[in-house]
Amino acid sequence: MSRPRGLVAIVILGVLGTIAIWTTNSLYGDIFRQYTNTQAGTYSDFSQRWLGTRVALLEGGNPYSPAMEPRIQLLYYGHVLQADDPHRPSDPQAFDYPLYLVWLIWPLALLPFPLAAALFKLLAVLLLTAGTYAYLTMLGWPGPGARLVLAGGCVVTLAGQAIVRNDQLTVVVYGLLLAAVYAAWKQYFAVAGVLLALAWIKPQLALLLTVGLVLWAGTGGARRRLLAGAAGTAVLLLVSTEWLLPGWIGAWGGTLGNYAATTSGFQGLASYRLIDWIGLALRGGLGLATLAIWWRVRQAPLGDLRVQVAIAMSLVVTTAVQQPWYTYNLVLLYPPLLLLVAHLTGRPLASPLVPPRGLGWIAVTVFAAPWVVYTLLAGAYLVQLVPAQGLAWPSFAGLVLVTERVVINATILTLLFAYVAWSATLFAAGPAANNVAAGA
Repeated sequence: MSRPRGLVAIVILGVLGTIAIWTTNSLYGDIFRQYTNTQAGTYSDFSQRWLGTRVALLEGGNPYSPAMEPRIQLLYYGHVLQADDPHRPSDPQAFDYPLYLVWLIWPLALLPFPLAAALFKLLAVLLLTAGTYAYLTMLGWPGPGARLVLAGGCVVTLAGQAIVRNDQLTVVVYGLLLAAVYAAWKQYFAVAGVLLALAWIKPQLALLLTVGLVLWAGTGGARRRLLAGAAGTAVLLLVSTEWLLPGWIGAWGGTLGNYAATTSGFQGLASYRLIDWIGLALRGGLGLATLAIWWRVRQAPLGDLRVQVAIAMSLVVTTAVQQPWYTYNLVLLYPPLLLLVAHLTGRPLASPLVPPRGLGWIAVTVFAAPWVVYTLLAGAYLVQLVPAQGLAWPSFAGLVLVTERVVINATILTLLFAYVAWSATLFAAGPAANNVAAGA
């Protein structure tokens, strides 16, 4: 296939995939709203945080208070949930972020919610594009034009659409983490530390990469400014928010148990079945193995290919541990995928330790499979919706959940094993002269 025809095929696949994912999610959302009688709700994940920030900054109230629940439900679902309603959504919704989030989003909290939500969607697109572009710039791959296309293309992938549609704050963490890595690569170590600390608005997503970079920065020299920047910012955030709402950490901790139970987080994973305990232990082991990789490469420059593998592994394992069926979290897989594709092209990450070329097809499959599956799902839903009165809700919900979890979990397992194979080969040969771009 010639390059122009290949480009046309990629564009067509992207357009069809975007339409399929958006259509399928719209159908699922419409039926869910009808079943739960929440058609008037915003279903914006930013809404709880917008309201909580207004309460904390403008009303002098406590966003973690149980009294907030009806107000949040009214904004999110369109009405207050009733305990005796068998069709009510299972998640009561809450302001379940650490309070220092308010210092990041307060300008939007000053605006009416419709305008704030629209601006957040624009911000999400900018963060996805700019964060990915900065990462590709660090890799030095591909050329500037193709780099911009790849960066913008992240917006129309499965996770990108989920983020923009739902106003999900994972995109802020994504932008902050990639900005921190880019700043460290440019040797703005103090700035990198500040960005890492800010990324802890979702500690579960920032933890592994932060610990890895701390191990790397602790080797001495100018890198230690990263530690100072992170520690100073963390202290400032905690002190300022404790002044704003004394005792907020305990109140926030109280919301986490409810959040974990509702979303089947760690509490749900470790409560009932042996297989869940085994899964939790395996994921913890993956995290420790990733930190062992960081320890081994702590003396290398950030541009060394082995350090880039450690960054990629941190993001992959984080996604695997943090409820991978939450589609928007898959955005953390974009940098690892892009690194893998860049390395397999042989430019500029040329190395005698090139993994099997078949891994390139794995990367392609990871991007294409969700589009194909969602295209088929969209068709299936449309067929079922022709006689709308004959659509059975339990089978519909089961179809969505099972398909989404199978596709996403299979994707993550494939990535994990691909990277384990690659990194094992890479590290077996010891120090390598593989640098990312020229400025590493």
